[in-house]
Amino acid sequence: MNTVIKLILIFLFSNNAIGDPLRIATSTNLKLLNTNYQYLLEAAINNAGFQVEFIEFKNADTLQKSNKGQLDGELYRYSYTMRDHKNLLMIPVKLNSSALFVYVPQKSTCPSPQQLTEHTPIGVLGVTYFKQLYGLSKVGFIEEDTITRTIETLLKKPMSFTVFPHDIAPSLMQLTGTKLKRCYSKPLLVLTSYSYLHKKHHEKIGAITQELKTLLLDD
Repeated sequence: MNTVIKLILIFLFSNNAIGDPLRIATSTNLKLLNTNYQYLLEAAINNAGFQVEFIEFKNADTLQKSNKGQLDGELYRYSYTMRDHKNLLMIPVKLNSSALFVYVPQKSTCPSPQQLTEHTPIGVLGVTYFKQLYGLSKVGFIEEDTITRTIETLLKKPMSFTVFPHDIAPSLMQLTGTKLKRCYSKPLLVLTSYSYLHKKHHEKIGAITQELKTLLLDD
């Protein structure tokens, strides 16, 4: 191989390895999804010439750290929950859309929509959409630090309910050995998810966006 070409390749390889890896927050809850979004984002970041390290948390309560720059970004976040986190910039490639439904234990009766405020919402720490349900409740709320504990509490608490995206419900029931009943034919909300980076990495977003688009098209 020509010496000049060798030097160019060495330079490019070394250049790709320069800099600290992006520290991206992820959650154990994402393993319930059918698609490996961590693999997709890792490939996109690497293909764009950067390195990445995923920091896995048991719950989703990492937004404050990412917004302050203590972490470099978030793997999977619903766009409507990000309005108060101005330092986090969207990688503008949609990862997923999820319909949000009310669930109760299989043997329980679904409350009517009008009765929902009189039933206790059981939520997961760090999942923003639960906060809106808490605000509507007339009987308080319960917040757990993991999805599995949320299900355990749901089974024990009379007149309670929880809310999950429909695409994780089958995996969630399999994981916990619990059968849940979906209430209502229409979702409460349809959520769209994206990855986010702290604004200090704004110059990287364009290249990562192009690589992520390519990967999703090839999938």
